Amino acid sequence: MAEVYKVQNQFDEALNIYKQVIQRFPDDVVARTGHLHTLILAKKYEEVELNIKNEKENPISHEDWVFHHTISMYHLKTGNFDEAIQRIEYGLAHSSIQEQPYYSTALAFALNKKGTTSAYQKALKHLETYSVPIERTAEYQLHQAIKALTHGSLNQKQQAQDILKQLDKPASRPHGRVIQLTAKYIKRPNKRRQIIQEMEQPLMMALAA
Repeated sequence: MAEVYKVQNQFDEALNIYKQVIQRFPDDVVARTGHLHTLILAKKYEEVELNIKNEKENPISHEDWVFHHTISMYHLKTGNFDEAIQRIEYGLAHSSIQEQPYYSTALAFALNKKGTTSAYQKALKHLETYSVPIERTAEYQLHQAIKALTHGSLNQKQQAQDILKQLDKPASRPHGRVIQLTAKYIKRPNKRRQIIQEMEQPLMMALAA
């Protein structure tokens, strides 16, 4: 139920449920990650800082890595690009194949947000190195959307449009919203900074799905 409230932007309701679960099961990493993610979306950054102290020093399980990744996205959202990129690169290098699509997509987005040509080129290299199987539909479409975004950042409009033509755009799904915003990003280069800021929340939702 907490996830439903979170998707509906009813953050206080979601946080209340997560807190109840954590009180009963303090070591539940899934609940702690959902709680942390909701705090970030709600921009309750002081509480985020208190919660990230609970991170395990060496992530082991899939759930540990998702918690680690969520902290990376917090640093990205608050403009701490170097810390975010360092953490995401660590995750990409040390996590399992299961987690790598999260980190590959997140790293490419972080590099796009950094806003330099060298960062865009590095993002494209990572996206081409760490591909996502097409059968992992939502993850694949998200990965391809960020690849199109990167081509757009490099002013390679045709390559970006060719990728977008192959993707579905379901507005009701977070990854669909990312695809829609990517198309807008490519069409309106003078609004790119604003659009990439708008993309943060649906991207975080999609990566957490």
